[in-house]
Amino acid sequence: VGVNSLFTAASGASILLDSSASNYSGTVTIASAGSLADVTIVDNSALAINVPVLTGNLLVTANGAIGQGGVLDINGSSEFNAGANAITLTNASNDFSGTVSLSNSGASNIAITDSNGIELGTSTVGNDLAVTAISGDITDSGDLTVSGNSTFNANAAGASIILDSTGSDFSGTVSFAGSGLSNVTIDDNSALDLQALTLTGNLLVSTGGA
Repeated sequence: VGVNSLFTAASGASILLDSSASNYSGTVTIASAGSLADVTIVDNSALAINVPVLTGNLLVTANGAIGQGGVLDINGSSEFNAGANAITLTNASNDFSGTVSLSNSGASNIAITDSNGIELGTSTVGNDLAVTAISGDITDSGDLTVSGNSTFNANAAGASIILDSTGSDFSGTVSFAGSGLSNVTIDDNSALDLQALTLTGNLLVSTGGA
């Protein structure tokens, strides 16, 4: 498809566009008069997505960079796979209620923002990772493997960043920030290069190396 694409379904329905041969050159907009259940999109090129509120899960796979053309409000889990390309989901109104899993490779960065808190699922990042939670905590429920530098920002007063999956591996520097950041927990299966930080609460660090 050489221009923008629009797919519309009834409220409560799902949209599954999972052909690996699909190629959407413009923004892909998923629409409904209400909320939708699950959405799956596969694109053989770069992809900019715009979806309504989902009560279920979002699965996005692209053979190019993944971006967004509108706010993402996902009540189920979200999974983004971009091959050797960047993932940029930094709209300040995004709301990922379920786990968010991110995957790319090569010298490509991943950046994601949630207007509330965010729970990271198992993720592999080819280069740098930047995660921002505007009014909640940052947590993980799966291992995070980051080849570049990692930056985590939790900006709510009293916010915590809890990254305690025991199989995580942060190869580059790890930075924590937030105007009201309270507690930080991090577990790294290898050596950890922790940058300077200021907390009002507690710091717990576990490593499998220096």
